[in-house]
Amino acid sequence: MKFNRATITSKRFPEPESDAESINDHVKTGVGGWLGLLVVGLVFLGPLLGAGRIYADILAAENQTPELLNIARWAQFKTSSWWCFAVICLISISTGLRLYSSRRMAIINQTILALWVMGPVGVFVMNVAIPIAVFGKTLPMPETIAILLSASLPAFVWSWYLLKSKRVQYTYIL
Repeated sequence: MKFNRATITSKRFPEPESDAESINDHVKTGVGGWLGLLVVGLVFLGPLLGAGRIYADILAAENQTPELLNIARWAQFKTSSWWCFAVICLISISTGLRLYSSRRMAIINQTILALWVMGPVGVFVMNVAIPIAVFGKTLPMPETIAILLSASLPAFVWSWYLLKSKRVQYTYIL
């Protein structure tokens, strides 16, 4: 048998039988790509990085102002912050695990809701509600707005991805 470029190409890349078959061959399904990154972020990265950030912030404040260690309100603030963070972690991990294991479209709406609760709502509680409840005041308004906006951006981007992604549409069914 004589080989030329046409026979090698046709054997490696056979022509699809129909347009529908060729489209289905290129559709990406399953928890991979950006969707996989979201799951890893929800289950591992978010909780670990968040815990590290909170611990570092508390340690920096205590090193900068050692008198805080003797103030009962500071202990109450730390306890409240850690409990709030624990709830956020619970939401994050459970959402990531459900996103990984479920193939129902309802989980997408639940994930979007969780992203907004963990993001802007969680940041509002930790940076506004808890400080006001414990100390009677919070950060200046421009800083608070900047923090809330920075927490809203990832929630918006991931929500948009979950609503528009073909992988998500083909992985999760009604």
